[in-house]
Amino acid sequence: MSDGWFLRTRSLVFAVLLHVIAVVLLLVSFEFTSETVQLPPGNDVNIVDAVSIDKKEVEKELALLKKIEAEKKAAEQKRLKELEEKEKAAERKARELEKKRQEEEKRLAEARKQKELEQKKREEEQKRLAELEKQRQLEEE
Repeated sequence: MSDGWFLRTRSLVFAVLLHVIAVVLLLVSFEFTSETVQLPPGNDVNIVDAVSIDKKEVEKELALLKKIEAEKKAAEQKRLKELEEKEKAAERKARELEKKRQEEEKRLAEARKQKELEQKKREEEQKRLAELEKQRQLEEE
């Protein structure tokens, strides 16, 4: 138990000693004298170079900037509107082309079907003619 008290006391002493050393080092490293800059005599330097601005000129320039900004905005809106119209036209054209393609596909399917029906009729007619020819030959014999 006495060892714990000794260790705590020793740690406290070291911590205080370390802080004291740190404070002393900080105080020694700072210089307490400040240097003042002396301007050479006779050189009057105009430090402030102020310019007077007419309020009307500022307002005029501001109005011009606002006008330019409004024109840019209007041009951008016009450009976007034209792009939207082009996009709608392209979509409309795509729909029309798709519709034409489907109609052409339907027409071709009907033509194929009609051709198949005609082929079937021709085959049936040939079969009928063949049977008639066969019957005629049987009758002649």
